[in-house]
Amino acid sequence: MNQGILERLGQMQSPHYIRLLKEMVNYTLKNHRIVFTHGDLQPKNIIVERRGVCNNGDADFKVTLIDWNLSGWYPEFWDFCNSTLYCQMKPDWLELIPDIFDQYPIEYLIMQVVYSSVIY
Repeated sequence: MNQGILERLGQMQSPHYIRLLKEMVNYTLKNHRIVFTHGDLQPKNIIVERRGVCNNGDADFKVTLIDWNLSGWYPEFWDFCNSTLYCQMKPDWLELIPDIFDQYPIEYLIMQVVYSSVIY
């Protein structure tokens, strides 16, 4: 995966910048478990339906995840990084992130550099 990230960056950035990033990417984005992830987990892809009340009095909810076309086998930090990077302007969602995902702060910072190079 790191090679793919660097190749994509190489299409948009100078070779000198890529050499600098290569060390950071390879140092940081390694030794992670590969897991099946949604790939685009954010509020627009989560449907929450209240179904009634449980026997103990708590509300009963049905949660459905939609739009699985970016799902696949990715490093364990993938959904945390994508969900955070794509939803920076959604404060309610950002407050929930620590309750939903394990956090990967260093990986997040590296992916932020990657995304800013690819998107901007």
